[in-house]
Amino acid sequence: KTNRIGEISGELKEIYLQVCKERGVKPVPVYFADPIPAACLVGVFRPTIILPLITTPQDVKSVLTHEICHLKNRDHLWGILRLFCCVIHWFNPLVWVAATLYGTDCELHCDDRVIAPMSMSERKEYANVLVLAAAKKSKPGIGVVATGMTMTGKKLQNRVLTVLKGRQTKRWLTIA
Repeated sequence: KTNRIGEISGELKEIYLQVCKERGVKPVPVYFADPIPAACLVGVFRPTIILPLITTPQDVKSVLTHEICHLKNRDHLWGILRLFCCVIHWFNPLVWVAATLYGTDCELHCDDRVIAPMSMSERKEYANVLVLAAAKKSKPGIGVVATGMTMTGKKLQNRVLTVLKGRQTKRWLTIA
């Protein structure tokens, strides 16, 4: 809350409300904050979407759509369950591996939902947004928010390839 700069308004708010309507999601507050490396959904009982101050207008729709997909999937609630499992079974490395893999699967599932109606050129733009968000993570002095937009290495490579090739993640596999 201390890093919040202001709520979105004007044309950005209209884009956001349109995406919420298209996705069938009740709008939640959306704020700009600085410094954060990537957009994220925060809060359990009062979820809020936080956007980096440096989010460009052309990236806003895809970033908001991704975060709305997290909201629709209730990932903020499932994240609490995931953390609770890690607290209870802190000694079990398999639980930690499962929690990490589940987080990655959530990001891939949201990416699938975002890119479903996109053309190839739009997918390339979305992949570019993911790569730029990962690059911002490595800036010195910036605290990293727990969000998949800041993936690096092999995870980021797999995510970008999935976006570009349009491979759908299997929901039943994610649940398993």
